[in-house]
Amino acid sequence: KMSLIPGTNILVDKFSQTSNDVNSYVYFLSHFHTDHYSELFEDWSLGIIYMSDSTRVLLLDLYPSLKTRTVGLELNQKHQIFLDKERTETVQVTLFDSNHCPGSVMMLFEGRMGRVLHTGDFRFCDEFFNYPQLFPRELMNDEKRKCSVEIDHLIMDATFADPIKDHPKRQEAYEGICRIIKKHLNYRVYLFVYLLGKEEVFSGLAKQFKTKIVVDKDRYRKIELLGLEPELYTTDPEEGWIYIKTKEQRKTMDIEKFNEEQPTIFITMSGRANEDNSTKRNIFKSYYSSHSNAN
Repeated sequence: KMSLIPGTNILVDKFSQTSNDVNSYVYFLSHFHTDHYSELFEDWSLGIIYMSDSTRVLLLDLYPSLKTRTVGLELNQKHQIFLDKERTETVQVTLFDSNHCPGSVMMLFEGRMGRVLHTGDFRFCDEFFNYPQLFPRELMNDEKRKCSVEIDHLIMDATFADPIKDHPKRQEAYEGICRIIKKHLNYRVYLFVYLLGKEEVFSGLAKQFKTKIVVDKDRYRKIELLGLEPELYTTDPEEGWIYIKTKEQRKTMDIEKFNEEQPTIFITMSGRANEDNSTKRNIFKSYYSSHSNAN
């Protein structure tokens, strides 16, 4: 997950430095998930960090003091980045939506080292073929094979690289969630996810089932900051019957106790086969993944 771009002093998702490392680095943050920005803190001052505008909004909400240390870059535009204080060494970088979580990006670096694609965490989708910097129109063909630009170095999200892990398409997984809910229309529904991501699912459920989605104050603030249809959400548990909780919170929630109060179902959204495989009644799992798989 933490990478040094070959032939450069660019670090992606790595923000610490050993005492005997005298090198000067340029930093990139691929997205706002804790395992990628965990080395950052309020007084971090090793350099300048580049990221998407959305990720910068979230990071500055957490660490306002990093305002002068961060730069938001517009997506799908080529940007020139200086690699040294003398401003003699440069690379060109283009950020693309990586279809992982709000603000997440892939990064295409171009310079004397060649062309390097760092996918960050990503979920490949057909929309990627609309990025002409990656898939030039003149190379496109019906089979969509061998149609990308030539890449000298590829740094790829390998979270689910094992060929046996074959996730359904997101739309199929979403429809599966809807089928579960339709069979339990008089139930409270708890969806378990990570701290950021899957908002496209929540918004879809709010519209389809005509209810507000109940979230905690922290998630609501992120949704509001990014303009992700905050009118579809609420922090008041009395205003909706679909609740979003974290996977960490799931560990302390007993489905049987919840059903003693009111009919309830749990749905864990995860691409991991070993996560929440309970055989208890009213517990379900959706293989809705924000990572690509080998297939």
